[in-house]
This record gives sequence, C-alpha cells and structure tokens, in this order.
Amino acid sequence: MLKDDPALRRAEGYLYGYRENVARLEALRSELKRLDAMSSVGAQRYDAPPGEGIADPVSARLERIEKMEADILYLERWTRPIERLMEDLGSPFVLEGSVKRDLLAILKLRYLGGNTWGRTADELSLGRTTFFQRKKELVRTAARYLGL
Repeated sequence: MLKDDPALRRAEGYLYGYRENVARLEALRSELKRLDAMSSVGAQRYDAPPGEGIADPVSARLERIEKMEADILYLERWTRPIERLMEDLGSPFVLEGSVKRDLLAILKLRYLGGNTWGRTADELSLGRTTFFQRKKELVRTAARYLGL
C-alpha cells in the first residue's frame, strides 16, 4: 500500500507536483535571463559604498542568481525523471494494449490532468481493482525513475 511506504508517497507527491514544478522552472529561467541581462557592464550600478556587501546591487544580484540556479537544479532533479518516464511510456515502441499505455493514461489524466480517480478509471474502462493495481505500478515506476 502507498501509505505504508514513504518512498512511494514521496514519488506520488512529485507526480502531483510536476505541473507546478514545471511552471516554477519556467518562471525561474525567465527571471534568470532577466537578471543575466542586467549583469552586463552597461546595466550595472556601482553606487553603493565599497565593503557593504549585500547593499552592493551587483553582489545582491549575484547572490540572487546563485539562489535561483540552485532552485532550478533542485526542481530539475524532480521534473526530469518524470519527463523521461512520460517519454518511455509514450514511446512508439510500446505496443497498443500494453499496460504501459494505461500507466501513461493514468499519469496524464490523474496526476497531470487533475481528474478524479473514478473519472480516470472510467476513461480507461478499468475495474476498481485493476485500476488501483496499475496506479500503484505507476507510482513504483516513478519512484524508480526518481531514484527513491
């Protein structure tokens, strides 16, 4: 059961948070580009007295850039494996009718699409037991991709 395994609970949390993390990554990358453009010599201001560290606009901007880069690396650590999982499950080499097609559909409909469990099961025409077995298999697979 997922409730008994912290790694599976964590993997499911990353599946649920994937869309939000991707949106956050895009925002961070956009802001990083803006800050990087400000780092050009023409855009820099040197009006703070020397030795004030953080009060120096250039130093503050560099610290902010470093923090954003660390945040980007952290978010990529949890989004890239899910992207690889989606690519692998959606591969053209996966046979029609394969369980992997159901796993991809569950991932897209429930975790990325926000559908209820019941609606997702109905869309796939799966019985309750089969549906929850496939859901658990998806979460286990995601945990392996995430290295949990």
